[in-house]
Amino acid sequence: MTGGADRAPLWQEEAVAALVHELRTPVTTIRALSEMMLDAPDMDGSERQGFLSIIAAESQRLGRLVDEVMDAARLGSDEAELQLGPVDLGGLLREAARLAAPLLAGKDARIALELPAGPVAVRGDCDRLLQVLLNLLSNAAKMVPGQGGRITVSLETGSEAVIRIRDNGPGIPPGQHEAVFQPFRRLGPQGTRPPGTGLGLPISRRIVEGHGGTLVAEPAEGACFVIRLPVPPTEGSA
Repeated sequence: MTGGADRAPLWQEEAVAALVHELRTPVTTIRALSEMMLDAPDMDGSERQGFLSIIAAESQRLGRLVDEVMDAARLGSDEAELQLGPVDLGGLLREAARLAAPLLAGKDARIALELPAGPVAVRGDCDRLLQVLLNLLSNAAKMVPGQGGRITVSLETGSEAVIRIRDNGPGIPPGQHEAVFQPFRRLGPQGTRPPGTGLGLPISRRIVEGHGGTLVAEPAEGACFVIRLPVPPTEGSA
């Protein structure tokens, strides 16, 4: 994957400031709770257990953030290479839907697939493309309503393969469809911040662009993310 120098500004100044902000909250929480426990050796056992649970959760969040920052940095460098090979997008979408289904546990929601009857082959990195799909499905699963939630995954093919992942959640605020791809930006309805690190979409876009494709958010009822990937010419075509 190339183009690291062109993308470098994405991870300078504004991104560094955002990273510091994201790190500050869990670090502050861990420090405050740890100091409270040290200052109160006779603290009630249940209260201590509650503090430890929060510390563990915040530590895990820090770990995820560090992992995603490292992944984003690798994808922005010239050292990142995709392991390209033949990929059947229909099969990959079925696998992504299967893996994402547990994310809807506890909700009256489902994932609906609208796929062509035959295979749709592209040249790509299967693991990285699956990473993109699972990120988009995970985001959708967080936003769909608990009753009647629906995520629709469709695939069309022609001169390019087009994947759409739509949900019937509250959608992306007007005018923010490009902003969601900025590092550490998490935009929910009425200015809320949904859970996550805010790095999944920027990383996903880089992966798709590394395949010669595009990833955009389109205005729609709910959220709608569209992946376009080049389809190799068939044998005998011009």
